[in-house]
Amino acid sequence: MIVATTTLLLLINVARKPILPLKEDKVLSSIAMDRCVNMRDFSHTDYYNVYSKIIEKTYKNTGENLAIGFPDATTTVQAWLRSPTHKEILKAKRYQKIGLAVCQKAPNVYLTVTLYGGNK
Repeated sequence: MIVATTTLLLLINVARKPILPLKEDKVLSSIAMDRCVNMRDFSHTDYYNVYSKIIEKTYKNTGENLAIGFPDATTTVQAWLRSPTHKEILKAKRYQKIGLAVCQKAPNVYLTVTLYGGNK
């Protein structure tokens, strides 16, 4: 199975209710895919390089959720909702836009990247 970004966005927006749904931003999704493909190791600190600089020029508020090894969008979002830090990012009112990407890291192992942006 693979994590589908369309399903991922739907599930994230369901989890955010009653907060307004996030809208996909194609630039954020492109950066998320670059981030996904270029990640050699599963690391949160790699985010604070070129990707964050690009995003921060556009958005006042930025965030990121990463996941690795989950078989589908449902289990990925469920895992984020069980983690207080990931849940706070996913549900934050300060974000209005999202970029999503999924890439294969190894046979049957997928990495999911969501980047959040907002100007509130």
